[in-house]
Amino acid sequence: MAQSAINDIRQALRNPATIFGSSSSSPNPAAGQLAAAAAAPDSSSICSAVIDIPTIVEPPERAFGDGGGIVLVAQTSTGCLLGSTALAERGVTAEAVGAIAARDLVEALTSGAAVDHWMQDQLIVFMALAEGTSSMLCSELTLHTRTAISIMEQLIPDVKFHITLARSNESAETPLYNVRCRGVGLHRRFREVK
Repeated sequence: MAQSAINDIRQALRNPATIFGSSSSSPNPAAGQLAAAAAAPDSSSICSAVIDIPTIVEPPERAFGDGGGIVLVAQTSTGCLLGSTALAERGVTAEAVGAIAARDLVEALTSGAAVDHWMQDQLIVFMALAEGTSSMLCSELTLHTRTAISIMEQLIPDVKFHITLARSNESAETPLYNVRCRGVGLHRRFREVK
């Protein structure tokens, strides 16, 4: 099953992915368990694609509380970065938290989107201010993304975003959307300092 999932990811990307990440926790075995769970064959089956998941344990003077979490990032051979995160919480094992992050990363990789749901809203401002037409291919738009679009269209009257369904079929679990915008072409003017 592990090799099948990896092949699905590679086929979806048409290029292999490099997966790296980090986990952090209080000074106990949980940090290592988070990383191990993300790489385990039974947690979304991406283990042979994982290259490095270093464990980072913050010293008591820098850490607040005894929480933990994991961040995973996949970099495709074309330079696209997709990520996932999961936070530890009481009553949930470190293995379960790592598996959640791994599952979310696999979903991002197999969706075919160029940006993950964490990056969508961050790009809206740049798209509105850029010169020419910008577009991004993403999965379902998050509430943050829709809010950012609404705010940019209200703040800059010449900016209008267009959202179209790029792909939706029975074989695709996640529909893809194309978000396009003709930016205002904002240029920063520099004053010469003498």
